Amino acid sequence: MNKAPADGPSLMYALVKIRKVLEHEKRKAAYWTLTFFCDWTLHTQLDREGAKKILDLLDKRIWSFNPAKPEMIDPDGMVSKILSFDLFREHLLNFLNAHDLPTVWAQDEFAWKQTVVLYGEEVRDTPLVLTKKDFKFRKLKKLVISACIPDEGIVKANPNEKWYGFRWEFTPVNGRSFVLPHTSNLPEPPPNWHTQGTR
Repeated sequence: MNKAPADGPSLMYALVKIRKVLEHEKRKAAYWTLTFFCDWTLHTQLDREGAKKILDLLDKRIWSFNPAKPEMIDPDGMVSKILSFDLFREHLLNFLNAHDLPTVWAQDEFAWKQTVVLYGEEVRDTPLVLTKKDFKFRKLKKLVISACIPDEGIVKANPNEKWYGFRWEFTPVNGRSFVLPHTSNLPEPPPNWHTQGTR
């Protein structure tokens, strides 16, 4: 982990090992967010406790949007942290620091971009779902990355930059599905860049 992950299998291998460490140390509950992100790569769909908690965090926030106050769409920033995978980054960095491991994947801005692009591809089309018994007091029943593509409008407006993105599709208990995209730039490291977080 002293350099950016080379491909999806390299990323998957590391996340499996991290999950084993959490299980061995009996820290899965303490690191439930990181456990969830590791679990997500290993299933065709995910309905475990971590998925329920993530859906619950979103469920409490995305329905309160007021068009008259668009600046309040995400007052505590949690929706953005989930859709951008910054929540994954934060908890991965905490784990790596706590275990005196290289923090390159989460700390170095350019390595992180590579990490998150590969991660998005690994969990694409793997829905987070709730069962009917979980619907009580909830409006959101499924969330999935349906495509790993940046927003077309942003790309057209900035054709000289590289972009990556995720097409998040939300399915409510009642009503039609809707999409919330996340797009971010994908810069190249400058010449003579010293990778951050090596050990």
